[in-house]
Amino acid sequence: MKKRVLCLILTLVMIFALVPSAAAASDEATEAAEALYELGLFKGTGTNPDGTPIFDLDKTPTRNQAIIMLVRLLGKEEEAKAGTWNIPFTDVSDSMKPYIGYAYTNGLTNGYTATTYCGGNPIRANQYIAFVLRALGYVSGKDFQVSTSWKLADELGITHGEYANATSFTRGDVAKISLKAHKIQEATAKFTERQYADEELQAFVDENLSFRDACDKLSTISDVVRYLYLRGYHFEPDNAGVEASTRYRLNSGACVGGSALLNALLEGDYDEQGYVYIFYARGEHVFDYFVKDGVYFYCDLVPLFHDSGTYPQRDPVCHITTDPSTLYDAWLQLEPHDLNDSSSDMYLAAMYTTAYCGNPTMPAIWLRDSSTGKYSRIPLSPAEKKSQQILFLRDGYTFEF
Repeated sequence: MKKRVLCLILTLVMIFALVPSAAAASDEATEAAEALYELGLFKGTGTNPDGTPIFDLDKTPTRNQAIIMLVRLLGKEEEAKAGTWNIPFTDVSDSMKPYIGYAYTNGLTNGYTATTYCGGNPIRANQYIAFVLRALGYVSGKDFQVSTSWKLADELGITHGEYANATSFTRGDVAKISLKAHKIQEATAKFTERQYADEELQAFVDENLSFRDACDKLSTISDVVRYLYLRGYHFEPDNAGVEASTRYRLNSGACVGGSALLNALLEGDYDEQGYVYIFYARGEHVFDYFVKDGVYFYCDLVPLFHDSGTYPQRDPVCHITTDPSTLYDAWLQLEPHDLNDSSSDMYLAAMYTTAYCGNPTMPAIWLRDSSTGKYSRIPLSPAEKKSQQILFLRDGYTFEF
């Protein structure tokens, strides 16, 4: 997922020991700062007479201050001071060289230019967001561009377009961004954790675990993917009407069968789960989504097991966000050949929480894509027609039956 979870927890936010400002921070920024303070991640610049912290949310920190505290809070200050660092920046003082050297060498920061660091400069929105994204495991120049780092942050639901043309950046902004990113990091750590060692999963395979027992014993995405690999699960075009238990016995599937199997194996193990249906020019695709602590994880088995006999090198999570309305744009980036096709004007992403096995005999309804006026069909049972909602992810509105 390019989203390996580091133990950085975005404690960049503790860097700001500046003079109080007369301007008033927003309620959202104050609430975020207070939440981070309770977590021990955001320290005030002083205390009020009643003992509450002063956050100075309207002040802006420097790049040097950010790097010093980043290195300290990573527990790497002594290592940084003991190291010999070769950096290309000509404007770094001897006292700052250990911190910037460590951070630069470990891919945590870049220079302002090829030869200058400009550590006394205020942090700009795109620069701080780049710090946060790197802390979450994303790679600048590959997953995002520093100059437009807010685009990826928008897709993740950390930001919502407000930093596209930002002219100022404050501690309040830091608090808001960091709390959302911390939420993603914490949820991701829980979502991707392993409960079983490979030896234990192999023992399940050796005892020919039944489908029901597999559903009971496996409760994390990482364990399921490893277990399926050890069982020899492989990609194979599937019959859309085959239910998950049969798919488990056949030990193969494409998007419909794989998504049904994954959802069945993890049923009840997360706060919410369901399916995402993508309609595009040459067909359609279905995959799974799971929700943990308000964070949406989109998982697709097809690219993982398309090469039979090869352990998946890709992460099963293809997209993470706190805002499901960002999925369409994220999928456009992930699968441009599917969606960015000039021969079709019909693109639709729909998300629903019903048990789906692709039975072609299920009653269907036609759903209208408001941006094009075109319609597409999604099979749903009569009960689903009465009770379920479908979220049009691109347009961000809900269709209710």
